[in-house]
Amino acid sequence: MIDERELKMLMEAYINLNALECAGVDNWENYGTAVDEYYEDNRKTKPNYNINDDIQDWLTRIKNDTFFNNISGS
Repeated sequence: MIDERELKMLMEAYINLNALECAGVDNWENYGTAVDEYYEDNRKTKPNYNINDDIQDWLTRIKNDTFFNNISGS
């Protein structure tokens, strides 16, 4: 079992890597642009949406038991 702090660190790493992969970034020069593009849709409704907001949303979905249902397609 991991604590919430470690879970947040793992989630942050996953989100950052997923943003890079989705953007097709193959070097670190475009890292900031990739992250900005990853959150573009979220920022339409919340202009300052960032990784901490994403983590909090994710934790809320886990606590509400909706996160894993969405992953499995249930």
